[in-house]
Amino acid sequence: MHYEAYTFSRNEQNNSFHFQSTVKRGTFEKAVAFSLITDNIYNLALLDFDPLTQDYVDDSVTDNGDMPEILATVMRIMIEFLNDYPDRRIFLTGNTSSRTRLYQIAITKFYFH
Repeated sequence: MHYEAYTFSRNEQNNSFHFQSTVKRGTFEKAVAFSLITDNIYNLALLDFDPLTQDYVDDSVTDNGDMPEILATVMRIMIEFLNDYPDRRIFLTGNTSSRTRLYQIAITKFYFH
């Protein structure tokens, strides 16, 4: 099954990408941020904007009914990042074991289908 990615923008340093999740519970600001871990290896963080703290956090659950579209957007961002920087590698893990498993399933579906 094919899911459409959300439209996203990036910052000038090309290390942060922003998009909106807009479905059943409203509009949520999201970001994908890349941070250098070590030589050409970058951590990927999927973040939600918290209006109370005015900051992006990685531990919220929006449950907006659009997980496939969000994951499709993350995949498109990863592809664009790696196309722009082919010498870089991405490290991706969830902040919980269930999120890590979700990422594994999504990557497998995307890569092998």
